[in-house]
Amino acid sequence: MDWASAAYTAAALVCAAAATVVALGHIYRHLLHYAEPVYQRFIVRIIFMVPVYSVMSFLSLIFPDSAIYFNSIREIYDAWVIYNFLSLCLAWVGGPGAVVTSLTGRSLRPSWFLMTCCFPAIPLDGCGVLVFLAAKSRYIKNAEKAADLQNFVLCVEMLIAAIGHLFAFPYKEYAGNHDFTYPFAYSIAV
Repeated sequence: MDWASAAYTAAALVCAAAATVVALGHIYRHLLHYAEPVYQRFIVRIIFMVPVYSVMSFLSLIFPDSAIYFNSIREIYDAWVIYNFLSLCLAWVGGPGAVVTSLTGRSLRPSWFLMTCCFPAIPLDGCGVLVFLAAKSRYIKNAEKAADLQNFVLCVEMLIAAIGHLFAFPYKEYAGNHDFTYPFAYSIAV
């Protein structure tokens, strides 16, 4: 392993470890202040995406021969996160019935602003686009290098996502409602 490869792997490790620590701390605080189970169960599952992605991407980076297994775990959890995000959105708006009622008779019209009139759907996977551009510019010469770059970028991206989740899903919203830090102490006191 050359110096550049070791630095590349070390940077991925630092980002993956930092992302995992931030996300697990955030999950812990949500569980410590578990006041709204209807919402927080989905939030915790969404936040847990960061450790799963970080660890699986790092393992894929250092064990490329076993990457198919790590990537499969990551993809399965991705589907689970999408389901939980949709469930959270539905819970926030009052459930599926409220959505059906509010959308009855409405339609999404073609719009230049929303790009729904002329353009095909564009995947918003930042890593896929980066790898595609790197391959087109001949920076990446084979599929193994492309997979390494994607796994490295995911490790870095998960650190950014972990920090973003702190703002998107703040535990402090639930800390003031009911503090379930010591539920047994409350039942003994009553």
